[in-house]
Amino acid sequence: MKYVKGNFLPTRRFRDLADLNAQVRTWVLEEAGQRRHGTTLTQPLALFALERPLMRRLPAIAPDLGTWQRVSVHRDCHVQFDRCFYSAPFTHVGQALWLRATDNVVVLYEDYRHLASHLRARRPGQRMTQRDHLPPQARAFFARDKAWCLTRAADVGPRCAELVERLLADRVSERLRAAQGVLALSTRYGQGKLSKKA
Repeated sequence: MKYVKGNFLPTRRFRDLADLNAQVRTWVLEEAGQRRHGTTLTQPLALFALERPLMRRLPAIAPDLGTWQRVSVHRDCHVQFDRCFYSAPFTHVGQALWLRATDNVVVLYEDYRHLASHLRARRPGQRMTQRDHLPPQARAFFARDKAWCLTRAADVGPRCAELVERLLADRVSERLRAAQGVLALSTRYGQGKLSKKA
């Protein structure tokens, strides 16, 4: 590049890009490629003629180099990128990681070590969470999903099942945490008492 800047560009003027390309081609074929290179002591075009048969073709589709960004792992075990959230192992909370995003995948690295891969989220605010990234107490919370709550409530009794169904019925403000709290009372006070009070 230094050779081109010092020997080709200062001595010429160009009307447009096509003119620049034509002039640089002539310069390479007649002048720069025929000179004796200072390091290899050969003509660059002669050396290229030897190397050309050994070169591989470029891929039909250019590789996706992706976007790199430094991110921090928040207390909820997620990093934020492009208004979406991706989980990282809970042991890295508070640490800075490298994130590489392509059109389809988001990958997290600690230095050069691969930590996690996620499909790329498509909606702002979307969370891509791998349960094994969460601490044990959080995994237990998420294991007690809507289906678990409904089954457990039915085991406690019909009144409890009805209450939990009402809590979980509203799709807009589904109250999973409230349903989990009601069912936790069965551990504290027993199923019989909860069934009567529900």
